[in-house]
Amino acid sequence: MFRTDPADPFRDNNMKTSMCRHCELDQTCEKLKDYPKISPLSAWLIKWHYEIEAGFAIYPRGGSWENQWQWFIDGLGIVRNTVAQEEMRKAQEGSKKHGRL
Repeated sequence: MFRTDPADPFRDNNMKTSMCRHCELDQTCEKLKDYPKISPLSAWLIKWHYEIEAGFAIYPRGGSWENQWQWFIDGLGIVRNTVAQEEMRKAQEGSKKHGRL
């Protein structure tokens, strides 16, 4: 479904707008060819996750979440869990820095 050439500049730009803008290193990262790579499908799911979290109420297939492909719902679940784990890790690091554990 998402077969692209890893050297395709569109792919790199898509990753920057779908992934990098939510990264804490976005302002300092040089975004060279060795920055983290993410598949176009994963980037697409991450984009949808952040759109939905921001209150965007339209889905790829229209209708509600019940009308979506199961793989889409499963993929969003993986993204949500990953984001939640990362936020928890950051909160724990912040607590340790401030001596709150």
